[in-house]
Amino acid sequence: MTEKYVEVPDRIAPPEGAQWWVERIAEYTYVGHNARGSQVLLGPADAGLENSFSPVDLLKIALAACAGMSTNSVIARALGQTYAQTIAIDGETHSDEDRYRAFSEQMLLDTSELTPEQIEDLADAVKRGLKRFCTVSNTVEGDTTVTMDVKSSPRTTD
Repeated sequence: MTEKYVEVPDRIAPPEGAQWWVERIAEYTYVGHNARGSQVLLGPADAGLENSFSPVDLLKIALAACAGMSTNSVIARALGQTYAQTIAIDGETHSDEDRYRAFSEQMLLDTSELTPEQIEDLADAVKRGLKRFCTVSNTVEGDTTVTMDVKSSPRTTD
């Protein structure tokens, strides 16, 4: 950690049955967890914290990964099970509010074996698959409500 960060010696256990949670480990620094045992280090994008993601990084990665996972079957039918794929994503920030106005994704596939008509059909099928199966983009594009309850909980020391 950089000198900028003040480490936090205490922890608060997640609520019983929590599937996802973040734990503050230092100033502006968190570890994200899921019930499967995975962890990810989160910190501000401008802090220079190695091997970390910002929350916005994870949002963008979630959108891109969901696009790939939601369209896996349709692409595999067109290109075969071992197709290579990269999905790049970028976003346009809102000028007056702390949020993004839009995200743009670019799905890169080797379609050299397909005809122009087959490529167009695949692009249409990919877009349909995204609308039908990508929970992340459907949530971002939808009318989702986020609530926050603040509760008291005792600390534990590691």
